[in-house]
Amino acid sequence: MSDAARRRVRELEAENERLRRELDFQAKAQAFMRQISTRRNGSK
Repeated sequence: MSDAARRRVRELEAENERLRRELDFQAKAQAFMRQISTRRNGSK
């Protein structure tokens, strides 16, 4: 594998990791908002 290809693979792996973190954060935020919404609806 050429140096350029190895560098590109590293870049894509880093981007993949960043996107996974963003998805994880979004899923947690969504669950949190759902929990808050459930609490509000349950307390009425």
